[in-house]
Amino acid sequence: MEEAAPSRGRLLLCVLCAYLMMTITAVLGIAGQFFYWLIFDLCGFGNRQTNRKLHVTTNQKEDEYYALIIGSGFSGLGMAIKLKQLGTDNFIVIERHEHVGGTWYANKYPGCACDVPSNLYSFSFEPNPNWSYFFSRQTEIGDYLEHCTDKYDIRRHIKFHTTVTKLKWIDDKQLWEITIQSSDNQEKQVYARFVMAGQMCHTAEWNKNIDFTNKRVAVIGTGASAIQTIPEVQKAGVTQLLVFQRTPPWI
Repeated sequence: MEEAAPSRGRLLLCVLCAYLMMTITAVLGIAGQFFYWLIFDLCGFGNRQTNRKLHVTTNQKEDEYYALIIGSGFSGLGMAIKLKQLGTDNFIVIERHEHVGGTWYANKYPGCACDVPSNLYSFSFEPNPNWSYFFSRQTEIGDYLEHCTDKYDIRRHIKFHTTVTKLKWIDDKQLWEITIQSSDNQEKQVYARFVMAGQMCHTAEWNKNIDFTNKRVAVIGTGASAIQTIPEVQKAGVTQLLVFQRTPPWI
């Protein structure tokens, strides 16, 4: 059974606490974030566990997977870890670089660091009490992600130096056929039940040629980039705009 939803009283308490934290932040500044983080965790929203397990058939072929994850940054690793916790090893992570980390491996310019306080910029199920800086440096975030990869045994699921070049839905199999290409230009087809379909665009690599007119658009996350992007995409004539939020921002 899944964990029961929080009671209305508990939700009301969290709303009141959030209001209090905003007031504290207005007075104390950045320290308000830490108060919010503490209350959020104490109220049980920081790491909600579930007893639900995935029911995955065991008769798949060697090249068939329950899920294929593109990228091994925070989102990709988080998804991989949660799939394991839900009871399946039958997934694959495609990573074009030689290390995990996503943007925290690709960006190595001088002074590269996070603009979110270190205690907030980590997995809720794997807090790190040993950050060296209030705003973590790129190398330390990379080390943290490497640690999570090894601790949760994700590395054996990752295909490094590999990119996804083609996606095709096979109706009679009810599976996606994914063409992946390794660094030596060798192509291979693998199959998965779940893969994100449609045009995708990261704000760091914005494609100005995408036409949003009469499209159903999904935005993943509610960070600073999303908050700036959402109003502009809404103005572009979309028929539906969905915003997916894992955890509410502190304010």
